[in-house]
Amino acid sequence: KRRYFRGMYEVTAPAERAPVMLALMESFRRVGDVDVGLAHIANMEGEPVLDSIDMFLPQWIEALRAVNTEEQGWHRMARRLLREAVAMYGGVEGLGTLALEDGRIHPEVYHDWVGLLVQQNRIDAAITAAKQGVQCIEDPTYRARLADRLALLAHTTRDPDLAVEATRAAWRTVPTLVRLLLMVA
Repeated sequence: KRRYFRGMYEVTAPAERAPVMLALMESFRRVGDVDVGLAHIANMEGEPVLDSIDMFLPQWIEALRAVNTEEQGWHRMARRLLREAVAMYGGVEGLGTLALEDGRIHPEVYHDWVGLLVQQNRIDAAITAAKQGVQCIEDPTYRARLADRLALLAHTTRDPDLAVEATRAAWRTVPTLVRLLLMVA
């Protein structure tokens, strides 16, 4: 699947790449057991860098933003592809911008943003991003998971007040036995 997508990328005219690749990824999403993203195609071992990737990424991001939100299976994958493309194009700052713009209804972007900040060992920035996400994410499950992650980050920085506050926020959002035990432990 990766090789086919890469071949189609390479033979498609630059102006037509985004819609062609979007249609291909949508139609082949159920083929195989691995979801293939642009990073998989761009970083194939033994292959050169994709031609005009820097010009393609803005078009790709625009095409992914226009995906119909009614189609549940494809929409979820398209959102993952959007986060991947934004991270490739704008890095951690790009993900932060996407989170601030769409994070309320696209909560996974906050998780990716926090994760990338942690990978870069920017823990204080990750805590700030997680706090923002806990405040604005509408979906209770994603909000509670981010609050759990915030509590773990607070433990790593030895901030017990923030850890308790985040655990309490997770509990209030989606109460579970584990969260209850974390609050009383």
